[in-house]
Amino acid sequence: MKRFLPVVAIGFAAFFAFGAVLAQGITAATLARGHVGHLDQISAVLAAFVLVAALTAVLVATTVFRITFAQRTGELALLRLLGAGRGRVAVRMIGEGVVTGLLASGAGVLAAFAVGSAAPLAGLPAPEFPWAGAVAVAFGGAGITALAVVSPAVAASGVAPLQALRESSVQDDGVRRVRLVAGALALLGAVVLLVSTLMSGLGDDARPAGVTESLLTRTVLSAALFFCAFACFGSVLMPGLLRVAGLLTRRFGAVGRLAVSGVGGAPRRAAAVTMSVALGVSVVIGSLAGAASMRANGETEMASSYPTDLELTGSFPSGYEETLRAAGLRHVLGYRRLDVGFTSATDHIVAGSTDVTLPDLPTADRLDVATGSLHGVVLGGALARTLHVSAGEHLRLEARGRSVEVTVGGTLHGSVPLGSAVLGSDVLDALGAPAELDGFLADGSERAVPAGNDIQVESLAQSREKKESWLGSLSVLAVVLLALTLVIAVVGIGATTSLSVLERVRESALLRAIGLSRRRLRTMITLESAVYGLLGSVLGLVIGLVHAWLAVLALGEDWPLRVPVLPLAAVVVALVVLSAAAGLVPARRAARVSPAAGRTDG
Repeated sequence: MKRFLPVVAIGFAAFFAFGAVLAQGITAATLARGHVGHLDQISAVLAAFVLVAALTAVLVATTVFRITFAQRTGELALLRLLGAGRGRVAVRMIGEGVVTGLLASGAGVLAAFAVGSAAPLAGLPAPEFPWAGAVAVAFGGAGITALAVVSPAVAASGVAPLQALRESSVQDDGVRRVRLVAGALALLGAVVLLVSTLMSGLGDDARPAGVTESLLTRTVLSAALFFCAFACFGSVLMPGLLRVAGLLTRRFGAVGRLAVSGVGGAPRRAAAVTMSVALGVSVVIGSLAGAASMRANGETEMASSYPTDLELTGSFPSGYEETLRAAGLRHVLGYRRLDVGFTSATDHIVAGSTDVTLPDLPTADRLDVATGSLHGVVLGGALARTLHVSAGEHLRLEARGRSVEVTVGGTLHGSVPLGSAVLGSDVLDALGAPAELDGFLADGSERAVPAGNDIQVESLAQSREKKESWLGSLSVLAVVLLALTLVIAVVGIGATTSLSVLERVRESALLRAIGLSRRRLRTMITLESAVYGLLGSVLGLVIGLVHAWLAVLALGEDWPLRVPVLPLAAVVVALVVLSAAAGLVPARRAARVSPAAGRTDG
């Protein structure tokens, strides 16, 4: 059982990583069907998920291998007693880790492809088997396993030969100077990346619209360095965190205090497990906040890009608006177009403008107003940023040899319908725009539009449906990644609790001998698992919310951050419950220990 747990941890990580590779292929095929081009955003998000999965795998595997090797102290000491040097013992254990990584990664790849093959059941394209991705994940799994096993192997190889005569135990060597220096450097790097990402995301007007992969990469690296700093400082921080956890478990009396002290008995191990859970919670926050922000941004974008079902352009006969209404079309709005020069105190730009009446649009309530209102001169977000203006400021407009001074009535997050700005009919008249209408917006069936030789009809409803399909695909992808992340975190807790129970057989027997009932011992072990979930959730919330905001900035300047509080709270509660559930089986094993086992040698 002890040697099987690293296989489970690495296997789930490989399943997660190869699942992301398959999801990218499936999403690319889905987008190709819909003829939309958002693969860059999806690829960047998936790359971030794969990086987080790899880091989680290293943390879980390191913890599991450290405890597993400690359980083999007698075997390793006997090898030393027979003449094996430290280097030979360490190489042997690292080799075991590499083989474990290859086997586990191969199993994870096959499991992910088996699950991905069920994509047609959800109406998605069947994935092709990406051999290059499979090989990369398999050898990548072996590589991260080798990375994870180096530190436990080197520490375990230093066991003294005389240890073969003693009881095995996990060595938790406290805080070393090199670890504190590494933690300080990691924290400094995380803060520098955090500040630079924040300044670039908010202060660079020249950055392109849409996803900015450099910002997203810096965001993920910043989060990773924060977690690395916590791993290095974990032995120092865990006592304080456990005192806070003790306030929540004190209602369980002595059992609650024993559970907290059990977690604190090995602070390095507790920090590693807490960090793996926190990583999972951070990804959960990123998934939920990203999906909610994407949905809010998508709704705003669709309200602007597809304000009605139909758009009609061409040469219209007199009274055509009444003709459209008589044909059963609704929300009929005519508009004129004009290219206008905008001059502010700092910039000048020519942009397309219309006089469509924004408050009369059926999607007006879904337009995201940044400043001011929808009345008067309204600028889209990109134009407002270029001109450095907001509601209440003045602009000079020029067109057809005329110029007027106007006051900005409002600015939007995202674009305005049909162009970069809405000026109003009186402003276009002042700029010399022709009186003839350039187009109509209307709701209704395309078949109801009266025929005309010079009239073109564009179905905005069909474009809207394609966009909604894309948003639905990303939502499904986020839910799948979310579920896999929770599984990885819970597996890490279960592995640690199981091996901790094996390590503390004599402690459990002693507690039983002094009168602790089986039920209360089970409660104690279950609470230990719950404490890991609780501490990881708190840490994940603190780090995850900040970096989720930065990730949303990296996806686009006009993307609003939406934090779904209730779903997020439900996920955190569920994670704590699942963490406690992960300790049920180890708790039952601990409860079966006889009090007499406390008098036997380990």
